[in-house]
Amino acid sequence: MDRRHSPVARHRLRHQADRDRCGTALVHLFTSGPARARRLHGDPHPGNFRLMDDGRLGVLDFGSNQPMPRGWPPRFGPLLAAGRDGDAEHLHRIAASAHLLRPDDVTPACPAVAPRPVPAAAAQ
Repeated sequence: MDRRHSPVARHRLRHQADRDRCGTALVHLFTSGPARARRLHGDPHPGNFRLMDDGRLGVLDFGSNQPMPRGWPPRFGPLLAAGRDGDAEHLHRIAASAHLLRPDDVTPACPAVAPRPVPAAAAQ
């Protein structure tokens, strides 16, 4: 049996700490992908990810992705930095000014789990 997809791996997310670790890995994937792999994964749903027995996050199905040969566009730097720094108020202001959200419909909130630091190249 392929241990990477064993019942143990599939049922690892029963505990909050495991769900937090998996969520943090997903945030890291999406924030660092353009800087590290020069691509952004474009199909984030549970069927495309596996929690491996060794704790790593396995990523499947790169059929939908966006080439980003220069990493994140510079205009995303302040948005990513505010998220990385946990500055919910600043993140909210930036997202509202870019029309990514309706400021009256969404209130700023602090993240429950701080993601791993975004590589400097991604937050510039």
